[in-house]
Amino acid sequence: MGCGHRQILARFRITDQAHHEGRQESGCIRGPNQECSRGTEYSLGCLCDSVACHCHGIGVNIFFSDLSGIAGLAISLALQNTLSNIISGILILSDRVLRLHDSIEYSGVKGKVVKIGLRATWVKTDSGDIAIISNNYLANGPLVNFTASERLERKLRL
Repeated sequence: MGCGHRQILARFRITDQAHHEGRQESGCIRGPNQECSRGTEYSLGCLCDSVACHCHGIGVNIFFSDLSGIAGLAISLALQNTLSNIISGILILSDRVLRLHDSIEYSGVKGKVVKIGLRATWVKTDSGDIAIISNNYLANGPLVNFTASERLERKLRL
């Protein structure tokens, strides 16, 4: 096999670089397809390197187990805030802390709830602006729900 995989990868890189430079000259912006192309390039490079190592008798199992551990750690760190917001959103919805059209105040933002999503809650302020507040902040912070107070008072009177 030798260095044949390196020549294929080098030709792929030269073609990709020429394509990218042509797009820059024409004023095109690099989009998701080009990013996928870059990801394909790296995946192809890893595959070719592992085949070359295997052909030369070099074990790659430890390398790939380390690589998968590092990738798992990177993904979990990248998704930490998103997962926290989603879990908080589920808790807010299941505990019925907020409902649509509730009048709330959080961290100086006062208005009516217009949307409760898994990651964020949308609040229409008195001035008509929309404030998007992460559910994690709402679940952990001092949230005042004026409408919930009215609901609680009605239940206590009954």
